[in-house]
Amino acid sequence: MNPRPLACEASVHTTELPAPNLKQVFGVNYPSPKLQRRTIFTAPNAFTPNLYMPSPRLFLVISIAKKKVDVRPILGAVVVFIIIAAAVGGIYYVAILSPAAGALEAAKASARSQVNSLSSLGTSQAASSASSFSARIQAAGSTTEVDSIKTEVSVAIPLEQARKALLSTVSTATTGLYYSATGSSGTTQVPALADLVSTLQAGVNSKTSLDALSSYQSEISTQATSTWRTVLAGIINQLADNLLIMTAGSEHYEGSISKENALAYMENRDWQELRMLKFVEDPMVQVPVLDTFQRTPTLKKGSIVRVYIYDMDTENLALRYTNAVVDNVIYSQSDLGTISWTTTTVTGGITTTSSYTTSMWDTIKAAAAGNADAIAVGWQGYGADVMDRALSANIGSYTLNAIYVIKVSENIGEEVAKAEFQQTDTKDVILLPVV
Repeated sequence: MNPRPLACEASVHTTELPAPNLKQVFGVNYPSPKLQRRTIFTAPNAFTPNLYMPSPRLFLVISIAKKKVDVRPILGAVVVFIIIAAAVGGIYYVAILSPAAGALEAAKASARSQVNSLSSLGTSQAASSASSFSARIQAAGSTTEVDSIKTEVSVAIPLEQARKALLSTVSTATTGLYYSATGSSGTTQVPALADLVSTLQAGVNSKTSLDALSSYQSEISTQATSTWRTVLAGIINQLADNLLIMTAGSEHYEGSISKENALAYMENRDWQELRMLKFVEDPMVQVPVLDTFQRTPTLKKGSIVRVYIYDMDTENLALRYTNAVVDNVIYSQSDLGTISWTTTTVTGGITTTSSYTTSMWDTIKAAAAGNADAIAVGWQGYGADVMDRALSANIGSYTLNAIYVIKVSENIGEEVAKAEFQQTDTKDVILLPVV
């Protein structure tokens, strides 16, 4: 059958067609894109002579898709991924990283506080160790590492505390009231004490354990005592007079002592007492001290006494001199200057009573003038003889006054005289016999 030629007529129109289902194509559920724009050509069946068409007109539809890539689905997927990743990362940071970082910083802060305590001890080893510990704490990356450092610091602190205490002992042991290693605070610098400081400090700084430092304590005591004895013995042997003035104690009291006794005294003392001593040649003075029999019943010429000064305002009793000698005792004329007695005799049955009164003061004056009868009176040592007899009889006049002339160093004599004559309302000089 021959085909009929058909008249050619064609038309072109554009329509919107739905986009393909991407999940069916790629197996991924992407968001649906907008409708695609397609161009449709429609023509009569004039050019298909060999094609049998039951309908009067055949339409050829040709769809030509525009070649344009839509990146919005991809960008959406990326954004979603970023959001999810950020959320997971945030959760990880908040739940894991942030608490861990906070714990690490807290541990470091605690460790630094310990290091500051170590550094504050002030020893050279403490400063060096603190610097090393600080650097390690800064570089630490975990609380376990910081805890390990803290343990080391905890061990170092008591060690340096003990070292500091021993160094302080060394300083004290080489610094006396009058002599020292440095000559500070008005003391006299002594080379032997300076050498001792260097030796003992080096010994302390060389110790690396608490046990070693504890054991070194006895070595410090031994060397310090030996050095002080040598220093003071050298000073004593350079002094000319046999009778020396020994100054001692935090209150700076003084006392008289012979060279022999001074050397013997030091042999029984350690460095803690020896550092308080000074031996000098000092002018001696005699100072009168008025007292009563009630307070000084046994004092006599030649007695050795300790001199105290009592401050009535502060109620403080201070030792000012030891081994002071009582050079003389003078009793009051009103107490012993007059002698009165009565004698009774019986002759031929007759009783005779006679009374006699003698002034010892007048007798002494008469004897001094050459009166034979006065000279014949036993007035020498009269006062001491009366007191000795009273003590032998265990009786005495409590109100009896006496002046005790004591021999002390010049500077202590000035202090005693001031208290005795100028400050009687507030000061009291007390003499206690040494037995």
